[in-house]
Amino acid sequence: MPALRKLDIPSHAKVNRAIRGKKYVVPDCKVYSEFDAGNGKTERLPVSGPCKQAPYNADGSVNTNFRSKWWETCTHGAPAQEELDALGYTGPAAYYDKGYRTRYVDEFEKQADGSLIVTGRQEVRQLVIMPRIEQVSASKRNNSGSGPAAAELFGAKKPEEFGIAPFCEFWDCFSQDITKYANGYFCSEGHSKLVFADEEFIVLAIGDGDGARKRRREQLREMTVGR
Repeated sequence: MPALRKLDIPSHAKVNRAIRGKKYVVPDCKVYSEFDAGNGKTERLPVSGPCKQAPYNADGSVNTNFRSKWWETCTHGAPAQEELDALGYTGPAAYYDKGYRTRYVDEFEKQADGSLIVTGRQEVRQLVIMPRIEQVSASKRNNSGSGPAAAELFGAKKPEEFGIAPFCEFWDCFSQDITKYANGYFCSEGHSKLVFADEEFIVLAIGDGDGARKRRREQLREMTVGR
């Protein structure tokens, strides 16, 4: 079995957001609308595409254009299949974003003395495809913890289904170097304990002062989660 892919997604985890966040790969359907940006330039903006329109029209009648599980076949705004294949990505195209990154490569000419002189610069346009990763609150304080089930109903899939390594379950933490604890998968014992405290209604010391921080550290040290 091939190793699961790791993505370079920055984390913004904070202690005061100690809730469980499930990470998913989510689908999207989008088309591009052109508009006049001035100075003779035309720009394109993404708008919601036809595949994920609501199943009912404004007058209450059934929208016959609506397709259930549209994410399995939608290609609006998505990379071409050959592009996904070339980069080793799996799964339906609707789960990926496509863009371009421009970089510059210097061209050199070797001189008689062995030195290299820059003679020009070539612009290289690189295709960039990334799975669309979003997080969903699994906290019972948010819709009684029904967020993950609702997300999956609308097409959200676990990263492993796309050959992507799972993420830490702490909100806003996208580390994929995780360990199994008794209460889930986390990148550190600290994140495991903070989510445990939130879900078990353990009130940690409040405040930014040295005394409050010291008391929080003591509370976390005294807490036992296990693996």
